[in-house]
This record gives sequence, C-alpha cells and structure tokens, in this order.
Amino acid sequence: MKKLLLFVMFLFCMAGLQAQREETLLRNMSFSGAWGAWNSSIGKVADENVYFRGGYGGVEFGGDLFLGWGGYRSSDRFYAEGERMRMKWNGPMVSYAPHSYRAVHPVFTLMLANGKLDPDNGPFDRIFVVQPSLGAELNLLRWCHVGAHGGYRFVNNVNLNQFNDADFSGLYGELTLKFGFSWGRW
Repeated sequence: MKKLLLFVMFLFCMAGLQAQREETLLRNMSFSGAWGAWNSSIGKVADENVYFRGGYGGVEFGGDLFLGWGGYRSSDRFYAEGERMRMKWNGPMVSYAPHSYRAVHPVFTLMLANGKLDPDNGPFDRIFVVQPSLGAELNLLRWCHVGAHGGYRFVNNVNLNQFNDADFSGLYGELTLKFGFSWGRW
C-alpha cells in the first residue's frame, strides 16, 4: 500500500512539473509597466475637419497588452450645419502591441466611451462612442514612444433635431506621444 501511495504521489509531482512547461495564453500576463499619453487627432464631423485633443493612462501586462482610461474633446467649438457645438467623450480602452520591444511595432486599439454633444443654443446630448484604430509606434527611448494611428469613430445615440449618428462618425488620424516605463523582458 505504501508503494502504491508513493507511486501516486510521484505521478502527481511529475504532472505538476509537466504543467509548468506548458505554454498558455495568459501565463506571461503579469503587470509589466505603466504609461500615459497625450493624443492629438483630426477627423470629420458633419463635413468639417475638427481637431480633437486628449490623452490616456493605464497599465501594461505582459509587455504587449495595455488596459487604461482615455478621453478626447474638441479643442474648440465647431460648426455643424450652422450650429456651434463642442464634443467630448471618455472611457476604457484596450491596446495590443505585438513585439512591443522592437523599435517600430504595430498597435491595435479599441476605446468604448460615453460622451456628450454640447450645442450653444440647447441642452447637451449624451452619446456613445466606439473607436477602433490601427497604428505604428516608434520606441524613441525606453520611456518615450511616438505613434501614428488611423481609425474610425462610430458615434451612436445622437438625439439632436437635425443630426444623426453618421454626422459625427467618421475616419480620423492621430499622433500620440506616450511616456512611461516597461520592465520585465527588456
């Protein structure tokens, strides 16, 4: 009986050693850095080019996955069909940068945000924004990265009289200056 118990314990130990060598998706997803960024973007709103500024901050996991919170706002009031208004939104974002240790690497970002449209002559309107983007990032220094992104801003729930969702949705281009630090595999 003792030999059987010893044999079973030996098998459990060997199975545990084998499991440590198995590669899994979330195995290397340990906390690996913290970053903050300043964003500057331009995009179409109701047939007018509008400049947006914003930023984000958050934490990095496994060197490639970023989870954070970001926000944007129009830098000044803009005209949409003769009406002056301001637009802003903020919410959670997730970004994936495969091979982020390389000097130049791709970046995929998705932001889901609540926001508002604020016309001069009426009450503000709550909106929902989904903003995916694809870009490239250049690691200037270990603590400073520069990025260029392009994407599409989907705006939903527009309830202003003469406007619809398509008036505020559109393509955009963005430049990013990111500061922070990653540790771990570098």
